[in-house]
Amino acid sequence: MNEIIDQMVELYFLGGNIHEMLAEYRLNLKYNYMKNLYEEMFKGWRD
Repeated sequence: MNEIIDQMVELYFLGGNIHEMLAEYRLNLKYNYMKNLYEEMFKGWRD
């Protein structure tokens, strides 16, 4: 019984880490998208 609980706890933490990694990845994607968008806009103004 204890082994099953240990496995569940390990899986829970593993799942949490993966979730955090995905959240950070999404944030980075959004940041890069916005950065590119602004660069395109300012490029248009400079020309």
